[in-house]
Amino acid sequence: MFAWSWISADEPLLDEACSLGVADACAWMSDLTQDDPGQSRSYLETACQLELPMACLEVHKRLTPTCEHDCYAVDEAQARERSRSHAAPVGVAPTASRHRDGEGA
Repeated sequence: MFAWSWISADEPLLDEACSLGVADACAWMSDLTQDDPGQSRSYLETACQLELPMACLEVHKRLTPTCEHDCYAVDEAQARERSRSHAAPVGVAPTASRHRDGEGA
């Protein structure tokens, strides 16, 4: 983070760097915008999407049921969409329906 220390107070420049795909800049903006939780979350999630491991860890921590500080509420619509996107591939039936009545077990 030392490399960013000289620029850390320049929010417009950090915002631009984030929009150009600089994950560290997005993480800095998340920290600088903590007074606006929605905007701060958006920057942190963007940093994670840009593959900054510590940002992903922080997003995960804030979404867990055991979170105690700066927690994020789970968006139910997003949760349903994610569960659909992680469903079994087309043509592959869930295990329970393939092994009905003990067949194939």
